[in-house]
Amino acid sequence: MKSYISSDIAQRMNYEPISKVNLKQSFFGAIETDEVSYKNYVIELSNVDNSYKCKFEVLGQNRICSEIKQIPSGPWLKEFKMHGIKLTDLENSTLKVDKEIKLLIGADVAGKLFTGKIIPLKSNLTVVHTRLGWTVLGKLFGSEPSVESKHSLMISSLLTQTRCISYLWSLDVLGITGSAHRQTARELEEETTKYFNETLCVNAECRYEVALPWVVDNSSLPENRKLAEKSLLSTKRKLMTSGKLEAYGEVFDNWLSLGIIEKIPQGETGRVHYLPHRPVIKEGSTTSIRPVFNASSLALGFPSLNDCLSTGPNLIEIIPTILNRFRRNYVGVTSDIEKAFLQISIRENDRDYLRFLWLRKDDLEQVEEYRHRRVVFGLTCSPYLLAATLQCHLSRVQENLSCTSEILKTAFYVDNCVTSLDSELEMRKFILDPKLSCLLAISIYEDGSLICIV
Repeated sequence: MKSYISSDIAQRMNYEPISKVNLKQSFFGAIETDEVSYKNYVIELSNVDNSYKCKFEVLGQNRICSEIKQIPSGPWLKEFKMHGIKLTDLENSTLKVDKEIKLLIGADVAGKLFTGKIIPLKSNLTVVHTRLGWTVLGKLFGSEPSVESKHSLMISSLLTQTRCISYLWSLDVLGITGSAHRQTARELEEETTKYFNETLCVNAECRYEVALPWVVDNSSLPENRKLAEKSLLSTKRKLMTSGKLEAYGEVFDNWLSLGIIEKIPQGETGRVHYLPHRPVIKEGSTTSIRPVFNASSLALGFPSLNDCLSTGPNLIEIIPTILNRFRRNYVGVTSDIEKAFLQISIRENDRDYLRFLWLRKDDLEQVEEYRHRRVVFGLTCSPYLLAATLQCHLSRVQENLSCTSEILKTAFYVDNCVTSLDSELEMRKFILDPKLSCLLAISIYEDGSLICIV
């Protein structure tokens, strides 16, 4: 949809950028890049005899795509000659042609260049006339000895003396890359897993500690304090109306005593980010009120915290498999980890991006600043961080628990364990044996101490 020029050509032609454009690219397969700043140039093109000239805007790009093959020999060359079509990017041409694409004319310009003259050739190619010359489109079949039987080549060439624009419309080779790293979803998942394994450790509290999996430079993350203050006022009014303000504050007091959160020392500076939060009330539940943090809140023109984090592999995909295994044996077993996210520590370098505001207990008009020390429920990466930590924990068990560990590795969806056993006797052994029960509940502590069994 856009036109691009190679940055080195723009420099050699002494083009001066007229502006800068911030742009996100969306590619085939729903792959979307990060926002990148491009230099915007105005260039002039002409056909070979200078009978037609045009000016249009292009974006500077370090490299547009990889090298491409020239048009091979075949019966189509005779047809080109018969119709008076001369090309410079033939395999047997004596003219040196740079195989790397230096200019890509996008849909924003190309439509204005077509004249409407189209010639279908017997070789299954189609010749389309443009104001800059002839363009050849189509698939080359392996009917000649010089072409491999399974080889097909999509070509699109403009008549030019200095460069070739072949494969112009082929999405398979349209490898536009910017300064941001372009990745498929699978590659990003693999990189997130690799980063998790490299940064996971056991801290001084004998607790697993993880790092936030950044996919965007966190320097672009705004402070977000004004949004957090606005949300706090709204939350305060709702809690006072429902009579739940004290109960909500007791949750934070409990977290503070357990080391789940901490107050921000006065005078501490640096890059920070504040998370708005609100209460979720479930009467009759073991946890009747709990805070939920909105990591998707964003200021206009800036990314949210969730935008900057990788979600890791898609855990929803494993649910059907887990449910099928649950139905395989006679006795079903389920378990849950109490406050699972809050059992995993966040490394110190990432904690200032998990700040939030709450009211002073002795003066509800004053605000105090806190930050999370554990994984936050509401971050897009939190389910993956918990699931990956559990898998790591299950891989570190003693040899006599390896069989149980293998069962549990395929039984967890985040903090919920769903599996089945052959008999009630096996179930009792599974639950009542202290060594097995601690594994069933899966403590995040490396010593395997029991958290909770439901």
